[in-house]
Amino acid sequence: MWSLEVSTVPALEPWTLEEAKDHLRITHSDDDAYLDALILATRNWMESRLSKALMSQTLKLRLQNWPCSGVIHLPRPPLVSVSSVAYTDTDGTAQTWGASNYTAETYDHPGTVRPAYGISYPSLRYTPNNVVITYVAGYGSRGLIPQTIRQAGLLVMGTLFENRETLITGTVVNQLPVLDMLLDNDTCYHEFSEDCG
Repeated sequence: MWSLEVSTVPALEPWTLEEAKDHLRITHSDDDAYLDALILATRNWMESRLSKALMSQTLKLRLQNWPCSGVIHLPRPPLVSVSSVAYTDTDGTAQTWGASNYTAETYDHPGTVRPAYGISYPSLRYTPNNVVITYVAGYGSRGLIPQTIRQAGLLVMGTLFENRETLITGTVVNQLPVLDMLLDNDTCYHEFSEDCG
């Protein structure tokens, strides 16, 4: 079992208010607060849909055990850095595993943590959330986010802005497959290894 939480949200959103207004052809400021909310909602939805972190943020992955494969896959790439690997030892004491004991691979997709050569994972007490890995993931700036993702986000905002209710009546609506075309190559699928024991 595992869980993931965002412990520090991004300082910036992937799209500026000006970009959203330009895409929607809005020249007034009456809807600025609503558009800010749409930008946040779009980022949250896109990160869930793509299983990626769009802007730099701190995440905490909690595991019940070390994986049998020895490799811990860190959700929501791209991985920037691992801040800490903590665990509960057999005496029930919280420990931080020294950085020299593991390697963090930022080039893997998604990023991974594994023991350094010749090192084994320490023994754990078998309780929930035994292992907590704190790490930073996301693109370092808006300009590093793939343009297909940025464009898809603008399309989502446009749809949400124009359709403020969940039902549309009296119209025939056909959806173009543009959103899926833009996002399919950027979706990150990965599996977590089974826990040992």
